[in-house]
Amino acid sequence: DADLSWLDGDIATLVPEGAYAILVPGGAARRPEKRWPAGFFGELAQTLLEAGHTPILLGTEEEQDVLARIAALAPAVRDLCGRTDFGQIAALARGAVVAIGNDTGPMHLITATGCSATVLFSGDSDPALTAPIGRAVTVLQRSHLSDLPVSEVRQSLTLS
Repeated sequence: DADLSWLDGDIATLVPEGAYAILVPGGAARRPEKRWPAGFFGELAQTLLEAGHTPILLGTEEEQDVLARIAALAPAVRDLCGRTDFGQIAALARGAVVAIGNDTGPMHLITATGCSATVLFSGDSDPALTAPIGRAVTVLQRSHLSDLPVSEVRQSLTLS
């Protein structure tokens, strides 16, 4: 286990009341094949809301269009686009019920904190070589992420 206890940030204004899940729908713009469709993230967000878990959207300003599409499908999400640094991401991860995201850098940080996570891989990456490491990491992979149904992602989650 990595000791990231030193990595922390102020999340007082970021964290919702009650249980929350982190969604990381972005990734490198030049690698769109590594992104699960925004509509699927929106459907998953709505499912999480119905289960009593507020989805938190994480991403950079370059990903704001994707996060906005998800927020339009599930308006009760907490959109933190461009509002978090590494310390805040680690702090949010420590309090999250689960995180779901594409094969992208923030998922490595999130899983290293011990947060339960499902990471989505297309055929353009090899999870045997690059999957995030953590205590409770589930990897789901399809050649094309558009072939990975929301129901399968939902079933992979351990929600408390």
